[in-house]
Amino acid sequence: MFLIEEEKNIVEQKVQKLGEEFLVSEKHKVDREKFILFRFCELLKKSKQKYPTYAKAMNPPEPDFHTFTSNSLTNLFKQIEIVENIHYNRKRRMREQNTDEFEYNKNVWNSFSENLNKKFYKIYGKDSWLLMYHNIPASHISKYGFWINLVFANKELLSKKGEIDFNKSPYEKIFVMSSGFDELVRIYPINEVVISKDSNYSIY
Repeated sequence: MFLIEEEKNIVEQKVQKLGEEFLVSEKHKVDREKFILFRFCELLKKSKQKYPTYAKAMNPPEPDFHTFTSNSLTNLFKQIEIVENIHYNRKRRMREQNTDEFEYNKNVWNSFSENLNKKFYKIYGKDSWLLMYHNIPASHISKYGFWINLVFANKELLSKKGEIDFNKSPYEKIFVMSSGFDELVRIYPINEVVISKDSNYSIY
């Protein structure tokens, strides 16, 4: 178990040192997921919501982290599973050959749907949250509109098309974090803007 605030400083130093490599190299996956967890906690804190102060990295079949409100294992906050959203059918570090902007945008939501469906098969219990983050340049997501509007609109579209059935979600809550790791929305069980830098969004 580690104190989130202390571990955050260690991981932030790696981010500064490694730069882009930190976000794309598979060997940094564990620290990258810690980084996402720390940003998530910061956004919850900024939005005046409850957040954990301690965490423990877990191994499969457990979710990525067990989080706690103190350094006691009896004070569980939530189990948190983290999922990365990259371009559909693209491997990390693979150069994007197709530069068509519509294809960029479409790939984001194909990947979004596939990742959620995969995570719906993992049952962690009632106190589990799912956190998705976009490891994709913001311009590939929001070229056609504000990213929060797109998240909500595509969630509804994919639901109507039957590509995602949120009634099958095993998670108490599902969140999506922006590419800049500085904005957060909830897409299940309700649509909610947790924190945003902009007010130009629509809740569907």
